[in-house]
Amino acid sequence: NSFSEETWFQKYKLENDNCVEDTWRRVARDLASVEETEALQKQWASKFYSALEDFKFVPGGRITSNAGSGLKGTTYINCFVDGFIGKDQDSIEGIYSTLLRQAKILKSEGGYGFCCDVMRPKGSAITGIGNQSPGSVKLLELWDKSSEIITAGSGQKPKKGQKNFIRKGAQMVTMSCWHPDIVSFVEAKQTSGTLSKFNMSVLCTDGFMNAVNKELPWQLRFPNYEKYPKEYEKEWDGNIDKWITKRSGGPESIVLHHEFESAVELWDLIMNNTYNRNEPGVLFVDHMNHMNNLYYCETIAATNPCGEQPLPPYGACLLGSFNLTKYLYGDKNGWKFDYDLF
Repeated sequence: NSFSEETWFQKYKLENDNCVEDTWRRVARDLASVEETEALQKQWASKFYSALEDFKFVPGGRITSNAGSGLKGTTYINCFVDGFIGKDQDSIEGIYSTLLRQAKILKSEGGYGFCCDVMRPKGSAITGIGNQSPGSVKLLELWDKSSEIITAGSGQKPKKGQKNFIRKGAQMVTMSCWHPDIVSFVEAKQTSGTLSKFNMSVLCTDGFMNAVNKELPWQLRFPNYEKYPKEYEKEWDGNIDKWITKRSGGPESIVLHHEFESAVELWDLIMNNTYNRNEPGVLFVDHMNHMNNLYYCETIAATNPCGEQPLPPYGACLLGSFNLTKYLYGDKNGWKFDYDLF
């Protein structure tokens, strides 16, 4: 229809694509190009085209947009989840190295998700300069502005060999319900235009939901990095439970920033902001990790920008959609599924 044709023209049509069939041929040939012989390439290109034809299978947008384009700087993967890396993650070097990866991912047309729990809260001391941190929510403006600039384009008519459309920056940022900046995080989008390049979600733990149900107190806390500076630099990765456990649960391992008389206060704040501004969302982080069949070797704390795919740091989601109605046929005995089409 006219709507899908407009979408194809604006987002997926390349210079030599005169119709959607040309796009399918381009994609099929490119995916088959890794085969060792020309005969195998033709064989698999035919199979791939058959899968794409009539929209039986629609691959992720980055494949449709970039396969066969010859553009070496683009990705075939729709979305990535990042994480802070190595030692001293909550440092200017750790923060800006993560920002650099975001810039490279958005430049390649990938979506970007990450958890900002690593960054210290507003008002925290910054050792060595006698100043205080602006806080994690303020620092998110770096990612927001980076996304805006990198995916802005020129606004001018595309030239030969250039696309009709630049994928706008798609981002997800998460923050845990225990982080001292969580109130600022929840209320960020009450101010129009703030962090507008992000989807935002609160990581709700089982402990928090239990406290909500039973109307128990809830604490906002952060590692006591002034008492444990070397350990903080070496070990802190945003996992508060792991940090406390390694300190044997000692009360001096953390700094208590605020205590709600009831966790319902924070829950209601989240719900009211979600109702008024459609942000933030909620992610039941402990349940996600419990259900993850790779729980023993990875921890999930974020999703892709759309929120449907929880992923560990440095994970990626390769999207695609089957139109199952194209594989069904009916006879006197009822509906059947044509497995040969797969």
